Amino acid sequence: MLINQTWQPLPGTLHTEIYPYLRRPDVLSSNSCLIRTPDQIILIDAGALASQTAELGRILAECDRERSRPVMIYLTHCHIDHSLQVSAQRQVVTTTPVWIAVQEEGAAYLTEGDRRKTIAELYGTTFPSMQPDIRLLTAQDRKRRSPRRINIAPGVVLTLQIEDVPATPGKPWVRQIISMGGGDHLEVYPTPGHSPDSICIRTGEVLFIGDLLSAANPMVAGISGWHRDDLSESLLRVRWLLDHMPIRFCFPGHGTMIPADKVRGILEKLSQKTNRLDGVTQMNEERLFQITDYALELIDEAEEAFSAIAGRLLYAAHQLEQLEEEDAARCCRAAMNMDEIDACLAEFRTICRGLADAEIRRVEFAHGALRIIEKIKSLFDPRPLGAILPQSLINRGTSLLLDFIGITNGCRNLEEFIPTDMNALIDDVLQAWQVNPHQDTSVIDQAEDYDKYLAALVLRVGCGPSVGRPAVNFTAWQNLPFVRIAAGRFFNTLLNFLDWLQLADPPSINITMTGHFSSPMICVIPQGSSGSSPTPYEEKRINSFRRRFRLCGLVLKTQEDGFLLTLAENQADRE
Repeated sequence: MLINQTWQPLPGTLHTEIYPYLRRPDVLSSNSCLIRTPDQIILIDAGALASQTAELGRILAECDRERSRPVMIYLTHCHIDHSLQVSAQRQVVTTTPVWIAVQEEGAAYLTEGDRRKTIAELYGTTFPSMQPDIRLLTAQDRKRRSPRRINIAPGVVLTLQIEDVPATPGKPWVRQIISMGGGDHLEVYPTPGHSPDSICIRTGEVLFIGDLLSAANPMVAGISGWHRDDLSESLLRVRWLLDHMPIRFCFPGHGTMIPADKVRGILEKLSQKTNRLDGVTQMNEERLFQITDYALELIDEAEEAFSAIAGRLLYAAHQLEQLEEEDAARCCRAAMNMDEIDACLAEFRTICRGLADAEIRRVEFAHGALRIIEKIKSLFDPRPLGAILPQSLINRGTSLLLDFIGITNGCRNLEEFIPTDMNALIDDVLQAWQVNPHQDTSVIDQAEDYDKYLAALVLRVGCGPSVGRPAVNFTAWQNLPFVRIAAGRFFNTLLNFLDWLQLADPPSINITMTGHFSSPMICVIPQGSSGSSPTPYEEKRINSFRRRFRLCGLVLKTQEDGFLLTLAENQADRE
């Protein structure tokens, strides 16, 4: 493996050295890489941080003192995290010519200072326009096929030659071969999908792949210029390259260098993931705000839900210890990794404060929130919890995680919207809410089989008593036609809604079906409601339930004496 931030021979070349500049992965700036030959210095991806430019400038200055050579800067694509500092390199390197080479479409984005195409809009900033010097893989090059020669310094000529890549799968494919000096060259391959201007660059046994491996990730899929079919084809072609070209290492735009053998497997899984991405919502500034607002809302819910789960597990463990069932108590404590989930939630709170204090950008916060939620998801296994806790409590934790991951993916609620008897469904919800199915009799019935007895006892203790809950009076609507909603999600959401309403300790809760046959409505009225405006915390929870009911196909509205649920007018309102 190549050593980071050290000059070393570039495998597969004659007289070329490589200096990898690998950063800790984040969304602020890309990796960079310096390459030097007897005739020129090459920088691949300039990054977006001034500190990175200063460090690279120091290395370039050392090279210049050793031998003055022109500097060629290649961008794997023009997103802001790869390109923002490219013009700054001209200010750092003043003793030798600096040439910026960019794929043809990307060159137009840089020239125009296009906030959307460079995704500067997601970073909440403008993008300074700049004029690249060399356009790669141009339509004219493809058409003429004759070599293009550019004098980049006295006595140094850059030769660019387009040629077909033989025997590749899919549509015809080309590459551009560019001289580096000393008998070595680099090859530029068009690999659109992540963006129209994305390229891969091979020199020696190293393939620079830009953001190819992250192109199907949440909040990356759907960015401006993202194209699923192009990405699928590019993934297939890069796999072909790894199979047919002498490539040992892949150099990604973010993260560490990866052996080519490992990348083959990654690309195969990534192709399958990409092919499943259908109807991804565009990742723009508006959706970024939706994601961050949701994440800020989610932290309170997540802390409450996972605290409730942890509290119920500890309660069950304590009760079982009192009954001298030590093994069962230990299983309860081990059913969820409480300490690590608490640490994740604490980290979530930290980045929330960072956003509030303007210490981090929205895009950085959103990616950080997703990383934390995905970690919690890996720690939260519903299977062992099902033998201890009520399913509605487990479903609440699971839904919080999956809903956030879903919105960051830009995917719609995939649960089937089915014709549903609302009267019967609400009856089922109320039965589950009012009656604990795991009563003492369920334990006694298993007394002759110790294992079954113990399992029933654990579930009985974990589910807890249902006494003390307010009565719910339900008035059905006779002959109500079936309505199309996400029934399973509605069951869990209404159950959680009733749990939240009971915190105000109402004497009772009335649920009434009303409205017209074409637009039935569900009135939910907690008795004894003061009719006063909700507190900021209550308003935040109401907004959370608005979002959750919308995923069921319903719209939640507040009224002076309670709440009203109406059917969403169309599918778009459900998502």
